[in-house]
Amino acid sequence: LIQQAIDDFQSKRISEAEYLKRMREIDKDFQQKTTAGTPDSLSGRPTAAAFFRILQEEFEGLDHQAQPEVLAKASIDVVEALRPLAIRDWKQNPDVHKQMEDAIDDYLYDFSRERGFRLKTNILLRIFDRLIHTARYHEWR
Repeated sequence: LIQQAIDDFQSKRISEAEYLKRMREIDKDFQQKTTAGTPDSLSGRPTAAAFFRILQEEFEGLDHQAQPEVLAKASIDVVEALRPLAIRDWKQNPDVHKQMEDAIDDYLYDFSRERGFRLKTNILLRIFDRLIHTARYHEWR
């Protein structure tokens, strides 16, 4: 979320005021570890809530069927797929990162196929990076 806000600001897609607002919201969410603005099914699941926000941003405009509850379930499913892979020292282990990318790829392939669209490679790579980066800073410390 932070990188997305920075990128949007640097490319002038958002104003300075909107950038500040987003950064404050991100900070507030991080400090309180809340799931505000997410479906109830994500309550008490900060990593899934963070994944939800990423998927919501990435799927915006791509999938009109991706309602919040559908994306919430997808977020929970991705967390559950990644959790067993988060072995000791996984953050520095490129083999684990590759396994995580494969797990995300498999899930998103099925998810998008069921909804009748295909994710482009550049979008998949961006989602991999964002989800794994987010996982590093949430519950798997």
